[in-house]
Amino acid sequence: MTLSLFHATLLLVLLALAVAVCVSKRRSRAAQKLGVVSAWGAQFVALLVEGPPFVRALDLYRDPERYSLAFRYWFIGTVFDGRKVARVRPQIEWKLLARGGAFLALFCVCFWLIREQRPGGGLAALLIRWLLGAALAYAFVDCAAHFLRAIYAALGVGVGPMHCTPILSRTVQEFWGERWNRPVHELLTRYCFAPFARRRRPRVGVFMAFAGSAGIHFWMTYAAIGVWLALVMGAFFLLHGAIVLVERRMRVARWRGPWGRAWTIGCFTLTTPLFVEPGLRVLEL
Repeated sequence: MTLSLFHATLLLVLLALAVAVCVSKRRSRAAQKLGVVSAWGAQFVALLVEGPPFVRALDLYRDPERYSLAFRYWFIGTVFDGRKVARVRPQIEWKLLARGGAFLALFCVCFWLIREQRPGGGLAALLIRWLLGAALAYAFVDCAAHFLRAIYAALGVGVGPMHCTPILSRTVQEFWGERWNRPVHELLTRYCFAPFARRRRPRVGVFMAFAGSAGIHFWMTYAAIGVWLALVMGAFFLLHGAIVLVERRMRVARWRGPWGRAWTIGCFTLTTPLFVEPGLRVLEL
């Protein structure tokens, strides 16, 4: 059985359980919980396999408002929530273009340096490779976010901040929850965190949001380079989910600025290789 067939079978089984519970006339409390868990599980599996396009389609299905066919096609293909954009006067956002260009230049420099790095070289060369890889990933996301906002601004569509200077984060929670890749954060919050938070299980919700991110990155890495490095990639996000829960207990958010930033930098310094190395292998670097 292939992995894709496994996911399809699991999705159908979970959906069948959820439907069976919903149509049943006699539903005990345990059966109701089973129905909720099954429905959520089917949604979670679909999120991992299909990614944002499926979730956007689910958003349209759940939203009672009516949208045009053109909007629906556009909405499914966007990385952000198209319902939150605003019509603005078309203009060239030179600041966004300049920042996007700067990050594009950084991306190209890091890419070239990694390509030109000689094999071997010991631990020092490996540390340089990971540092450049981290800068490469950061520059790519920031470049894409700035250019995308600039393009839509020129078309008269105002898109809110998608990437909010993550390097300034004072906690790991702030990095992932407030600054890094806001559109994906909103999806994970809505479909992984919120169902548990509504049932007064916020800690479970936090971990499941990171589990969802781990699953998505595992799937993409697995498709490109195989299972072992995909597991390493997934472990990075699961580890960060645990770090967020630990730092909440430690009340890191109340620490003074320098100490909080030192904590955040230290956490990423120790764990980023788990993300960077598989990512570079995907790019054949």
